[in-house]
Amino acid sequence: MKTLRPQSLLAVLLLASLALNLWQFLRAEPTPVNDIARKPGESAIARNHLGLKPWMGGKPVVGPDEGEDDEPHAEINVAILPPDQRSEDELIFGGSGNLHDTPVHGEPSGKVSPQRLKALANMPASRAERFLLHARLLLPGGRMLDVGTSEFSAGQRIKLERLREFPFPTSVALARVDVPPQAGQPGFPVIPTTPGGFEFKIRGLEIELDVTPAPGSLVIGGCVKQTVFEAFGRMPGEAFSPVSQDNIIITDNKVLQPQFVSRECPFVAAATAGEPCQIPVLMSFGQTILELTCTPLE
Repeated sequence: MKTLRPQSLLAVLLLASLALNLWQFLRAEPTPVNDIARKPGESAIARNHLGLKPWMGGKPVVGPDEGEDDEPHAEINVAILPPDQRSEDELIFGGSGNLHDTPVHGEPSGKVSPQRLKALANMPASRAERFLLHARLLLPGGRMLDVGTSEFSAGQRIKLERLREFPFPTSVALARVDVPPQAGQPGFPVIPTTPGGFEFKIRGLEIELDVTPAPGSLVIGGCVKQTVFEAFGRMPGEAFSPVSQDNIIITDNKVLQPQFVSRECPFVAAATAGEPCQIPVLMSFGQTILELTCTPLE
């Protein structure tokens, strides 16, 4: 029997090791690009949390790792879930309001050093008895809506408004067949359901606020309220249904009621006298900016 020399045995072992490594490399599944930067113990869902977009219909947008759940208890912002996957409380009341899973809009105007903060605290508060406030609202398309200007006293509650009335019926007269059909005329003369009494819904923009002088700042506190008309709802009932004869619609006989949506955005800002202060607010068209400029009057 022929015995291998040590050099030959070492070469055989090296070749076997190389073949084993090559085989393991070829059979291994490719690593997703987003997993390369994952920290130990961090799930794909948790990593993508800050990049999630609000749900706009269809499937929630959760990025390239959709469906991966290596951490079953990872927190997910409810805003990304479609309505049929949210709880009853989430649908009626919205998110929990916890800071770790609620979107935050607006950016800090800058950084302040402890020395500057101390200097502000040592500044005297404004002693002006009257103030002039100017409000503007940023609109889509680079437009700016001038909400108004008001002169007022310190601590006085003021209101700026852009309002319109929206009429809608509160009573109706039901449809009826009023006159017997005349000879030679098809169908029936039907008087459709008609509105009776009306009420008016106030819609538009309201800004309530007051100003309190403070050392180095003017503290502006208040609330932005918006009510908008969004759609009509068709009211149900046999007496409110289309009237037809021989598959021909005589009258649509519909009763419509308006559907409104109201939003409120409380705010408090430490404004610099005479300089614009930009406050993030949520309007019907999305997140935007309310710009307030408060100037003391000597």
